[in-house]
Amino acid sequence: MNSSQLSLFNTSAATGHVYRAGDWVKVRKKPAFAAWVKRGEVFQINQIHPIDGSLKFWNPHIKEWDFLYPEEVKLTVEPVVGEVPELTVEPVVGEASELTVESVVGETQS
Repeated sequence: MNSSQLSLFNTSAATGHVYRAGDWVKVRKKPAFAAWVKRGEVFQINQIHPIDGSLKFWNPHIKEWDFLYPEEVKLTVEPVVGEVPELTVEPVVGEASELTVESVVGETQS
């Protein structure tokens, strides 16, 4: 095979992107075919199509497998899902330290 010739299964060379199953991707622009998917949503890739490089993912909007294309997404980190811990506020006991007031440059004190 000539080195300048592309293999049918070397989609990373053709698309310029290297995605793998398990990667998390963020949608950069409205997909051409993925129903109800919006820009900014994050999905995990399940499979890569060996010929066209499309990315198979679970589409929760339609509850079916769907496809995105490399030019529609970018790699991102796994989203953090869970509860935010409750903030605990403790009262301050004791006396407050004395405040010092200084003049601002250009102003005079009377």
